[in-house]
Amino acid sequence: MATIGESVAVLHVKDAKLEDVGDSFEPTHITVTYNTKYISVVETETQKTVKSWSVRRGQEITSPTVWNEKEGFLTVIDKKEVRLWTKDEVNFEKCKKKHFQHNIHQILSVKGYEPVVVCDNGAVNVLSKIKDSNGTLEDGDLILKCQAFLIKDRLVVLCLVQKQNKSLQMITHTFSDDDSTWSCDTSDVDLQVETPVCTCHMKQFGQEVRCHVLYSSGDLHSLNISPLTNSIRSQKLCHLNCLQKSISMVILNSTHIAIAGIKQGNHIGLGIYDTRFDVLHTFRPFTENMTEDIKLFHCNNCLFTSYGKTLYMYSYSCQRSTVATILGKQNIQADNIERVAEWGRTTKVPKKKDCEKEENIRNILQQLSDETKVTNYKKFSEMFNKVKPLLSDLESQSNLMLHFVQRCLTEKKFFPKTEVQFLIETQAIPSVLMTHLFDALIKHKETGLLKNILEYISNIPESCLCKMLDYILSLEEKDLDEQQNGQSAIEGCPLSSTKMYFINQILRMAFNDVFLVECVGMLSFKNVLALLEYLYFLLNIGPEQIEDIPNNPSLGQVVDWLCCILDGHFTQLIISPDARGVLVHLHSIVESQVEFYDQLISLDALLQQLKSRCAIPTNKMVGQYCIEVLHIL
Repeated sequence: MATIGESVAVLHVKDAKLEDVGDSFEPTHITVTYNTKYISVVETETQKTVKSWSVRRGQEITSPTVWNEKEGFLTVIDKKEVRLWTKDEVNFEKCKKKHFQHNIHQILSVKGYEPVVVCDNGAVNVLSKIKDSNGTLEDGDLILKCQAFLIKDRLVVLCLVQKQNKSLQMITHTFSDDDSTWSCDTSDVDLQVETPVCTCHMKQFGQEVRCHVLYSSGDLHSLNISPLTNSIRSQKLCHLNCLQKSISMVILNSTHIAIAGIKQGNHIGLGIYDTRFDVLHTFRPFTENMTEDIKLFHCNNCLFTSYGKTLYMYSYSCQRSTVATILGKQNIQADNIERVAEWGRTTKVPKKKDCEKEENIRNILQQLSDETKVTNYKKFSEMFNKVKPLLSDLESQSNLMLHFVQRCLTEKKFFPKTEVQFLIETQAIPSVLMTHLFDALIKHKETGLLKNILEYISNIPESCLCKMLDYILSLEEKDLDEQQNGQSAIEGCPLSSTKMYFINQILRMAFNDVFLVECVGMLSFKNVLALLEYLYFLLNIGPEQIEDIPNNPSLGQVVDWLCCILDGHFTQLIISPDARGVLVHLHSIVESQVEFYDQLISLDALLQQLKSRCAIPTNKMVGQYCIEVLHIL
């Protein structure tokens, strides 16, 4: 028995050309290589990008990016260059580079070992010694799959190779820790199938490795490999129907595989297949058009695939199948999907009433998401009020909520302000739509809803913070009259009390300085100068006045924003005469504060000496017997 949860949007991958999803420096993070240009580290629980790098124009990433505990991140540029960098590296072009003569196929990482490099010519060795290695493959030979394993504390690299005559070979490279050398064994694989290979995948089971090979004819074969004894056993597992031109497969356990790109009825989607009983247990249709070259990955006990320019994550569960659990599932259809608990919640067997309730919510949300079924705001509002009390039962990051919220934000005939406000206050906005939310609110000049976001949502992308900052600073005072907070103007403040409240809220939000430096460039230069004037005011204000400022940011937050703005507009601030005045004022106040804190440090040393000299002597605890030495001066 197996189940697949709702899809969760993790990352927008632009043209949806996904290269790889792998482990990262934290258990809850994944490393995504996509579009041959970008590398992102994403936290799966919050769907927020925590690190990001990109290559220069004209260069391409030709191997999946991997994380190694010893070397950090590694990737391959244009087949010839290996780049190594740490998670704290900001400038991707300044990281460590190594150039090689032979084309590199892939870099593999195994815990406790130096990264392993596999070349297109078949050469395999650790990164520091790969230049001295010779390949064993001929021109025209193609490496279909290569993967590294740790078997009985020995490093093993398996390469499934397709020869020029379309036959298959399994090449086993075993590393010896004693003399740091590699041994290589080649075994022919005769599966007696003439059609091309569609996809293949490897997974370790104890001291054996299983390699599943799926052909375009639908035949699924399995290779049971024992690397330490150099033995291979092959068998045909089953025959799969309804395969599409593009398909990808991942081994989940000894009897289940996940397949992306299979067709059930009129739908193409993701399914879990039981190879023991030859049964498709469950199927989850894709909600958008599938990409031409689909890829499926398994990481952090979840499945990842991309379609419609978005990377999606699926939770799943697999239990050992019995005859009772497979009855009636040989001809499973896409519209008979078994409902499972949403991502992040404990999986329970749903009751009949709960299933009917959830199905009702889904039907209404599907209608609300369809512009052709609900065409006016009155009907939209009435239907939304029906499911409003029940939305807490539906995960905000689910694909169904994603389409509903997207309809609310992009609807051209009307803007559902009340509904959007409810979604904000209940924190039901999917994180991948946060940028669309800010664009919609700014377009409709919904300043009150922007204020609600700052109060109810804590995880706001840096680009959205800068958009709001630019919008608030550009508003006229008459447009902010409705948002008065009853605060009187502060003497000497360059901003009105309402603008000051908004800006303080933004300055207090959490952010990543690397991303913020990139995003502050969207601020107009006029607003940059206005913001610098206000930050100077906060640095120069006295302790009595600062208590009158609502939600005043800390000194550290003010300094952090100052640094990011100066870095983001460095050239323009230097050459512009309009910026000279505020820069001189900032330099003066910073210089005086540095001098003040230096004097405090000096005073601290004097106070410590005074404290030690004037300390009240403590009575010594004298026992029944003691020896004291007296000195006569």
